[in-house]
Amino acid sequence: MQFSSKKIVANLIDKEEQRIAILETNGRLDEIFISDAENPDSIGAIYKAKINNIVKGMNSAFLDLGDGQTAFLYLGETHETFTQGQHIIVQIVKPAVKGKVARATTKISLSSHSLVLLPGERTVGVSKNITDDEKRVALHKLASKIRPKGFGVIIRTLALDVTEADLSNEIDKLVHRWQEITDASAHLTHPALLYRESNLLEKVLKKYLSNQFDEIVTDDESSVEEIKKIYSKQKEKQLDKNYPFTKMSYRKLARKYGVSHTLIMGIINGKNRNKENYIITRTK
Repeated sequence: MQFSSKKIVANLIDKEEQRIAILETNGRLDEIFISDAENPDSIGAIYKAKINNIVKGMNSAFLDLGDGQTAFLYLGETHETFTQGQHIIVQIVKPAVKGKVARATTKISLSSHSLVLLPGERTVGVSKNITDDEKRVALHKLASKIRPKGFGVIIRTLALDVTEADLSNEIDKLVHRWQEITDASAHLTHPALLYRESNLLEKVLKKYLSNQFDEIVTDDESSVEEIKKIYSKQKEKQLDKNYPFTKMSYRKLARKYGVSHTLIMGIINGKNRNKENYIITRTK
């Protein structure tokens, strides 16, 4: 099987479990994102949580997220002092798997196309994927200049070709999003979900949609229009070419690209790890 371009292959026809594969130019499966409708503790979700129990010996706490959901919080990551029964805002960093509760953090991060905003931090950073020293210095200075008070900023790789105005606009939107989250928390008297990132398709495209990919393949007709909408939201300068959208049946997609349930389960169970290296992200 020969591959001449990098592809995003999206198996979206099954709404209960969707999967999106990132294929390299040689056809190697580089990364797979898997949604799970049964897993509400998705990575990145932000909750108003109640501290149910503090385990001093483990320097940790168990949280009530509402609707019967729980999470584990390591207290050593922060200098704050917590008490049992206290309500706090947390973000899921690791979903619940195999009987283990989800893991949460109080260090919230909100991401956009070009940057990550860190409420309550003062950090200014630049993605390690930007290796040009001159560009790193310039981006660090720019981030320091536009960083709002009370927030940290990390510049992502896709910020290389955006303007200061673009970055400032993204920061304004993320600050507004954080304000909406904190306002919602203030009006709630019980644990509850405050914010969940966009669906799997939008999340993956936001991360990967750039000029490095040559084709997007999906088995779901309705998703083509959704892709186009997400596509139109991105900065035109980042998308200076037209992507071919290919629609094919799930059987053909699975046969041609190997993005099938059997393959996914084989990877998760460790049966296929000797052939290739994969990154698996379970999300929603």
